[in-house]
Amino acid sequence: KAALKLGPRDALVHMIVGHLSIEGGDPERAEEHLLTALDLAPRDDQAMRLLALSRLLRGDGPGALEVAERGLELNARNAGLWTVAGKARRLMGDEERARKALETAIEINGRDADAVYALGELHLQAGRFEQAADCFKRAQAASPQDRAPVRALVRTRYRQAISEDADRAQGP
Repeated sequence: KAALKLGPRDALVHMIVGHLSIEGGDPERAEEHLLTALDLAPRDDQAMRLLALSRLLRGDGPGALEVAERGLELNARNAGLWTVAGKARRLMGDEERARKALETAIEINGRDADAVYALGELHLQAGRFEQAADCFKRAQAASPQDRAPVRALVRTRYRQAISEDADRAQGP
């Protein structure tokens, strides 16, 4: 609040408040501040990434994708924008283009745990258990403090075992 009072027309302040709002689970408030940041600095690809993420968190895949693609026009090497674009495409049911976007994010930044994790979720959803497991292991290595990849790996192995049991049960 103090920073906003001191710098009501400071794009960075609004971007930080937007980021904190996302982390606090308030994507609507985040969007308000991120739109202000972009009014003040319209070519800031990091503010666009955060705005796209806030829209994604609200379940607005098309809106998130639109902002991410606009940001990628400014900076095609922004792995975070590729990650959000991939997640948005997955939300919209476009698995192939989601996979390509996430793979592009990983090519740019191989230690982007978020992109690797999202690619793992995509593989898991498609029943590609070994590829999913590999992604979750890589995400865990990239972000050792995050327990979500470990839980996802357990979930993957569980679903794999169920799938293999079902395949055996349908035999002769």
